Amino acid sequence: DGTTPYAGQAVHDGDSLVVRGSGFDPASNVGGRGAPIPATLPQGSYVVLGAFAPAWQPSTGAPSAARKVVSQKWALAESVLEQVPANFQSAIRAQWVDISDDGDFTATLAVTAPTASPAAPSDAVFGVYTYGAGGVTNASQELSVAVNYRGERPVEPEPEPEPVADPAITAHPRSRGSSSTRT
Repeated sequence: DGTTPYAGQAVHDGDSLVVRGSGFDPASNVGGRGAPIPATLPQGSYVVLGAFAPAWQPSTGAPSAARKVVSQKWALAESVLEQVPANFQSAIRAQWVDISDDGDFTATLAVTAPTASPAAPSDAVFGVYTYGAGGVTNASQELSVAVNYRGERPVEPEPEPEPVADPAITAHPRSRGSSSTRT
């Protein structure tokens, strides 16, 4: 609901998770691959829901195969996004969430099952993860929260109808009153 803190509740396909981050330096994560964001600018942070291997952190050399992304947002300062070449902006804006000067962001992630290809690591932990975007490694932004993913929402059984008394009818004679005879 966007206000109740996550405390291990079951999460099903079709749910959404509202992720609030704080303390992320919007000026960090400079460098990276150079595309779509020039390497001279901060690359931002990925905010993802996925199935990740226990050793998933880019800063430890974990390969991208250790991270199966299901839903992704890109936390990036709007002032940086405005400096991205125009031909790359739409791709970033499709998953963009603004990160404030104070390092705060809010991202909503859609919950769905990981797709089969490429497969998630066999020992994967389903959860919310953050890490440096654009190929930047920043251990201080590699955070995770495990999520109790349960797949499709179980079908609720139809409620039993309220018991109804056995049907019954009664019949009563109706009298029309007394009859008199005239002579």
